[in-house]
Amino acid sequence: MGLYLENATIVERFRKLVIFETKNGYLGRSASKPSPGDRVYILSGCDYPVLIQRSKTQYANVGLCFVNGVMYGEAVQTAIDEKISIEVLEIQ
Repeated sequence: MGLYLENATIVERFRKLVIFETKNGYLGRSASKPSPGDRVYILSGCDYPVLIQRSKTQYANVGLCFVNGVMYGEAVQTAIDEKISIEVLEIQ
């Protein structure tokens, strides 16, 4: 019975995920709705990519996301192949 309830919770959460596409053509899913101009960052030590909203003076964490093609180390190879840019952020 408990396993069924856990699976039902997972399915319910999956239904609430928002699907988005990056300007580079990557498809992603997030529990938070991204806005135009939000960026996907791979942060050192973080298990998932992060949606970041950028203003002139600061960055805001929109939430974690899943992005096909960058989840399992592919982003590193893509960066090496110069298909995506690397930007250093200072988080305080």
